[in-house]
Amino acid sequence: MPADATMEQIERLIRVDTTSRETNLPLIDQVEVDLRALGLEPVRVPSEDGRKANLLATIPAADGTTSGGIVLSGHTDVVPVDGQATLLGGIAPLVLTWLITTTGSLNAPSRYYMAIAALSLVGLFFVRRTFGQR
Repeated sequence: MPADATMEQIERLIRVDTTSRETNLPLIDQVEVDLRALGLEPVRVPSEDGRKANLLATIPAADGTTSGGIVLSGHTDVVPVDGQATLLGGIAPLVLTWLITTTGSLNAPSRYYMAIAALSLVGLFFVRRTFGQR
């Protein structure tokens, strides 16, 4: 079971409206504060219009070095689904939180998304190719 602090962090982050037509700065602000609290020095890379930003942070190795390492990348917005049929729509964060809480695994949502992706690929197999046809 994830620690209470982990669940609180997840719930705090998924409460932020990150619809892609809006700014992602409130989420970037929160993550930047969290990274600084861990002693890291994140670098904010703003978009040209300043409404959005990316956030980069180097997490040092156990010996303190910062050469080499692993890049972690996160997506900070969601595509609006106004007027579209969706599998879970606006309750996806609730379902993902439930999966983590129920299974005790932070990997449960990734398994869920992998299963959905696999089903989507099966569906693509049956789609007729019509590109370029009239």
